[in-house]
Amino acid sequence: PSIKQHPHEQLLSHLGGMFRAGRGLVVPSPVAPSRLWTLRCLTLAMALRWVALAPSCFTNPRFWQDHGGSPSQRSRFPLAVRAAAKMGEEPRIPLADLEPGQSLSGRVKKRYFPLGFFLDVGAETDGLLEASELCEGFPVSGLPRVNDTLQVRVLSLRDGKLALTLRQGSLERQSVERVPRGQQRDVSSFSEVLPSEWIEGKVVSMSFDCLYVAVRPTEGGHVVEGMLRRDEFADGFASEAAIGASVSVRVIEVDVDKRSLQLSMMPFE
Repeated sequence: PSIKQHPHEQLLSHLGGMFRAGRGLVVPSPVAPSRLWTLRCLTLAMALRWVALAPSCFTNPRFWQDHGGSPSQRSRFPLAVRAAAKMGEEPRIPLADLEPGQSLSGRVKKRYFPLGFFLDVGAETDGLLEASELCEGFPVSGLPRVNDTLQVRVLSLRDGKLALTLRQGSLERQSVERVPRGQQRDVSSFSEVLPSEWIEGKVVSMSFDCLYVAVRPTEGGHVVEGMLRRDEFADGFASEAAIGASVSVRVIEVDVDKRSLQLSMMPFE
């Protein structure tokens, strides 16, 4: 008659078989193991298994595919194991070896909504391709997708950050001062501005669907940033839009509670 194994013995027997098939290691089966002893053996066995497999297993892309490959799953592996997985990667380019105007091939990693894209260009840090650097003027169509390959140039290197551009020609850009956060959320000073009144502003930022324009009410007050949506552009302005450009706009909506300011370049009707 067959003798029924203790559950702990079954577990250790299974581990022993796994090690005999893998690395020739055998875990002995005691007659009456305690739960603590079994837990310690299991911990040791699994640790040895990880060491035996790294780095040959972890540098193989098939391993990550078989184990899901998601960042949340990879983050659960021990730091040393994840470091071993990177041993097969090509060395990254130091930022000190790059210079403005240099041409690079980059893969779109993710969208930095709503202001641009992050690209992997082989450098030690990802490069940022802002919406204002996708083309001359406002990007009305043809936006890149994740995993697209783009030929870009280094726009600037500052404070450990890599800025990229798809635009041709000069790399000189107008410098603009963004409105302090505490002021740009205060739009109450525009409540008395008439919809028919024109005010001067300057484009300070660009996204995929609008421009942000710094404006000041005619009666004085804080400079704030208003939103100028694409459907409120004047005819032909899309091809001329650029950071630092001066524009004439009207205030068409003020929401003090939501702290938003909507602008338009269209004629008053």
